[in-house]
Amino acid sequence: MRTILFICIVTLFGCNSVSYETPKPSYSGGYKTIHIRNMWNSCFGLIKRSSSGVNPRTAALHCDCIVDKTRDLYDFKTFKTLDSNKTGEAFKDISLECFLKNNPSARS
Repeated sequence: MRTILFICIVTLFGCNSVSYETPKPSYSGGYKTIHIRNMWNSCFGLIKRSSSGVNPRTAALHCDCIVDKTRDLYDFKTFKTLDSNKTGEAFKDISLECFLKNNPSARS
């Protein structure tokens, strides 16, 4: 009986021809966890200070989007070399894009 069970298990799982690829990470570019955390915390703190009535969940989703878009556009080395005017301009554009993404009714 054990032999038959073993043969069934080997047949079902051992002869599987499906190949699995490791998914490519969505982001790269040299950001360490602490960099991402600092960007997110800075974003969230700024929103809370400047807009006290904003729902924390809304602010969190907005900051998630900003951090993700920033990582899409800039690797860490490039991001660190941006001067404050360029960074401010980039975040303004990214913030607007994220606002429209998270608030589709605002496009009208």
